[in-house]
Amino acid sequence: MILFQLEPRTALHVGEFVGIERESVQSYIPSDTLFAACVVAWQQRGVDIGSRIAACQANPSALLLTSAFPRAGDTLLYPMPLGLRLNNAATLEPKQRKRIRWVSRSLFEMVTQYKDVKGECAPEKNFVQGGSVWLTQAEVASLRKLLAQPTGDLRLWDTQIVPRVTVDRVDNKSNLFHAGRLSFTPKCGLWLMAQGSGAEWVRDALNSLQDSGIGGLRSTGHGAFTVTDKPASDIAQPAQGYAITLSRYAPDGATEITQAVQAQRSAFQIVTIGGWCQDDAGKAWRRKNVRMLAEGACVGAAARGHIPDVMPDIWKTTTVRPVVRYGMAFKAPVSKEALINDEQ
Repeated sequence: MILFQLEPRTALHVGEFVGIERESVQSYIPSDTLFAACVVAWQQRGVDIGSRIAACQANPSALLLTSAFPRAGDTLLYPMPLGLRLNNAATLEPKQRKRIRWVSRSLFEMVTQYKDVKGECAPEKNFVQGGSVWLTQAEVASLRKLLAQPTGDLRLWDTQIVPRVTVDRVDNKSNLFHAGRLSFTPKCGLWLMAQGSGAEWVRDALNSLQDSGIGGLRSTGHGAFTVTDKPASDIAQPAQGYAITLSRYAPDGATEITQAVQAQRSAFQIVTIGGWCQDDAGKAWRRKNVRMLAEGACVGAAARGHIPDVMPDIWKTTTVRPVVRYGMAFKAPVSKEALINDEQ
């Protein structure tokens, strides 16, 4: 397994629809977006994309890819697991828990392995980024020193919705719209993991994407980054019980839905993924929508996932190359003690 750290050199745009002619931006890069960017990089290098997608479909261990989550220095943030009970967290108010979006790696392990978190629940000492990030007190102290933010709410990134304008080439009329942008504090950025023989494929793709960028608005300078990587220990993919997902997950068929998604103690949020793609002539088309489980879901360990085809139907007679979204499940183990029992 390889751990990649991305250091953004410019603002990042991974859009999220929030209303008519308005768009916000996500604070991370979902695994399906990452895989799509890798596909583009592989295609530019002359790689047989179809064979790599087929290899991932046939053998999930060929390439398991997490989403690219935020990080602050070397403090890696994970999605807050859903559907788990916290050990000795009576001082953590329900409203505060609902605001938590990210937890540090140490707290992720404490939550998933049902370890005592009583000493890490103080609102004024453990929660930063407007309460959406939960860290240990030692991590907060270290980050305040690293980021030179001794007081106030510790900010790791900021998002803005900025006005933009397009000009009609026929009659020169302008059209105002709004788009989101994500800017990380210096020494902060993103991280992801790739596991399996295909991890080297991801390394090659990220090295190619550093300057061309990832995400949207790349033509206006968004998305450039610097990537570093190092070996990491494999995360055992649970075969029994339950697991927490570190990627977007698209269940593969009715049997998997029954065994993983509809398992008795599963908990998840569903996201609908749309977007655009280009045909061989460069014309933009709407992709088919696909529904997946968001990161941090608690699902049965039978979760495997698949890579759904989202090619527009109108293409199928004229375009050969595939249009897909990555939906394989990257799983982290969870102890049975952390699961919410029927009586709770």
